[in-house]
Amino acid sequence: MGLADVLERFLPLCLSEWLQPGPQQMGDAGKVGRGSMELIEFVITQWNSDGSLASGELKRQLADLAFVAPVTADATPPGPAVHGGEERKEAGGKSEESREMTELLRPRDLFDPRHPILHGAFLGTASFPRPFTTSSSSSSSAVSETDSPLNTQYLDFLVELGLKSTLTADIVLESCAQLDASFLALAVDEEETGEDSADAEEKKSESERVFQVAAKLTEHVWDSYTSLSSPRFWRKLASLRCVPVLVQGRRRLRRYSESVAWLDRHLAWTQLPVLREAHTPPVQCFPRLMIQSPPAVPAFLAHLACLTAVPLSQWQSTFHVDAVGFVLGSTTSVFIDCFQALAKCWDSLTRQQRLELQAMPLIPAGSNLIKASRLYFRLDRDLSPFM
Repeated sequence: MGLADVLERFLPLCLSEWLQPGPQQMGDAGKVGRGSMELIEFVITQWNSDGSLASGELKRQLADLAFVAPVTADATPPGPAVHGGEERKEAGGKSEESREMTELLRPRDLFDPRHPILHGAFLGTASFPRPFTTSSSSSSSAVSETDSPLNTQYLDFLVELGLKSTLTADIVLESCAQLDASFLALAVDEEETGEDSADAEEKKSESERVFQVAAKLTEHVWDSYTSLSSPRFWRKLASLRCVPVLVQGRRRLRRYSESVAWLDRHLAWTQLPVLREAHTPPVQCFPRLMIQSPPAVPAFLAHLACLTAVPLSQWQSTFHVDAVGFVLGSTTSVFIDCFQALAKCWDSLTRQQRLELQAMPLIPAGSNLIKASRLYFRLDRDLSPFM
């Protein structure tokens, strides 16, 4: 009987017994945990050297076995930092005893912390494997346990057993949902504590980190959307607040339907946050995400009212990049886009809406905005005395 046969027959049974100790064993939980880890270490070291272990029944049994200890919530898992190289410290000072008694999970229930987007999206949650150590590990080693070759082998081993390590459609949606929940919690904290509270700077830094992760995830979605596409994917993505935008100069996450596409940025930026060019879906995806293009008439007309309320000389200081999220085009380009949109929707406007437009100083003339009724056309030929 070969090694693969022996492990296939006895390894799952041993791990099941050791990882679920009965009442008589609870007093020796540390010994049970060390024994199971030493057994797993043996399997890891043999996994690559014996090709027969990585296939067949043993792999299937281990994939279904809950033997992986997750990091504690609010702890920093090993992995790359997505923004600024900062990592969060473990909160609460969990004791070793409580860490020993953490619920164990299957490999497919957790994420690979080496993936930068997954690491950033789920940072602070119990969603990653705890760094692998054994009783033989040296605490004085110059190499940290998270960077040790053994821990790298452990993660590679778990990936083969189902540890989530790639951005499939389902994992993208899980990541978007986590970012939605994280940013919502931060926004609530900000409202309750105020910007002048002692931990305001820490909250701001965390919001910035989540915002940057959302930006990277959104860019990934539109770089590979053809491989992610399905009715369920679009329906779920449209419901999540996972798109990074600026709202009145503040970084926020919003649904696609709550934003205006980049190509329509000149038509509604005072009313709706503008999607960055890299975050704007292809036009054929607009209906799936409930993006309205051009923006709804009420939002467009309200935008025109806001534009005409600001003197042209103050546009650059009022509509600067930190406030609107993009570099504003020339006054001419903005009004050309607005007039073209107005021509397309003119027939659908109500009489009241047309009267409101007539009262607006909509026409740029030099450094001023004037009403259309004050315009005169200069003819290129003399038609007197007929005119």
